[in-house]
Amino acid sequence: MKKKTLISVITVIVLVFVSILTAKIVHYNVMKKKKGLYEEKISYFIDNVKKYKEDKISKDSIIVKLTLKDLVSNNYVEDYQYDPLHNEFFKDDLTFCIINNNGEYEYLIDDGKNCGETIIELKNTPKEAYNDYLYTQVAYVDFSNLEGLEYYIKSTRDAVSNTNINYMCNKGDAPSSCRGIKSTKTIKADYWYKVSGDIEITYDEHSDSVSFIYALVTDDVEYKNVTSETIDKIDRTSPVVVLDTPVSSTNSISVKIKDMLDNETGVASSVCRYGTTEDEYKTISMSNTRGKLSKCIINYKLKDKVYYYQVCATDEVGNVGCAKGNSLIESVNSPIATYSDNEIKIDFNNKKNKNLTYYIKTTKEVILEDDTIAYCDKGLLPDECIKNEVTKLKPNIWYQVSSKTNLNYEDGDFIIYAVIYSGEEYATSQTIVIK
Repeated sequence: MKKKTLISVITVIVLVFVSILTAKIVHYNVMKKKKGLYEEKISYFIDNVKKYKEDKISKDSIIVKLTLKDLVSNNYVEDYQYDPLHNEFFKDDLTFCIINNNGEYEYLIDDGKNCGETIIELKNTPKEAYNDYLYTQVAYVDFSNLEGLEYYIKSTRDAVSNTNINYMCNKGDAPSSCRGIKSTKTIKADYWYKVSGDIEITYDEHSDSVSFIYALVTDDVEYKNVTSETIDKIDRTSPVVVLDTPVSSTNSISVKIKDMLDNETGVASSVCRYGTTEDEYKTISMSNTRGKLSKCIINYKLKDKVYYYQVCATDEVGNVGCAKGNSLIESVNSPIATYSDNEIKIDFNNKKNKNLTYYIKTTKEVILEDDTIAYCDKGLLPDECIKNEVTKLKPNIWYQVSSKTNLNYEDGDFIIYAVIYSGEEYATSQTIVIK
């Protein structure tokens, strides 16, 4: 019973396969016949296009276009011609063209490329516009290469050609009053130019509005065709980078970035570079491949050396804007203490470095000859300074003082701590023990 069931299933599968194959063969034969009838009909139309040409077209014409409606209205073809391939009547606007290729005639159906159409292709950098802007756009104009045609272009924005142009025409919907000019690659907005053939036109000047390019081809008899394309906005404005004053420590420079701005397309990435020679930035310090840096940290190795730095921002289409600066990195010397009777002179020993601040703390009350600058709390290191001008220093309190400080005391047996702050960290310290 199972064997008979299996045979039945196989038989059904074979019959279905044969039915599908038969249907495909029938469909193929039907379509082949329809295509043959269609080609016969097109051949019939082309024969009558040839008759139309002999009767009505000037020998000076290079390109002539006519429609099925023209053939019908001039009694070359009967009305209501049926299309056997698509099962409908041929459209009145079915277009044919007659091409005079240096005395050799071609008779074609116009498919958008056969009959002298001009093709304008655009190459964008980057490939996709950002916020409607590009960095550069190139229009490649491909004219029909037939002897006897004349070619013209017009741009509504200034541009640059890849080849020299020798004829300039007036403004307007069509070229007129063309005249010879000094050979140039510069294209001025809104003027027609007569060109010798295919041409590339580059747009790389900043523009906040779209414009258009027009390409006209004519045989000066019957044929005239204008093709146009829209030219995008172009962003050639570099990002603006504003840097704050650098802050130096004992082993680095910190540069805060106050602003990084690009109005047209926005900042895409940013980078900080530095080096020890002006305008030569050999080391990448920090980078942000997806936006803005907030600061630049330079980890230097050489003391008493000028470091040059550059912070650059790149916008979404490729414009780069930079700001640069430099900072002198000086060695931070330790404080020097000298003694006399009941007096200690502390020289913080870093006169040239203006980015340093100085602090002292004592374990016993002492008297300063000059006022302090600020009161800076208790602790291992100065913290939370408040402006405070005094001469009597209380024990175990940090005070900010000037670069040279004279202290007076009555009895010995105490300690003075002196530290130097570089702006980001405590650069050096000195412990002075008074016996």
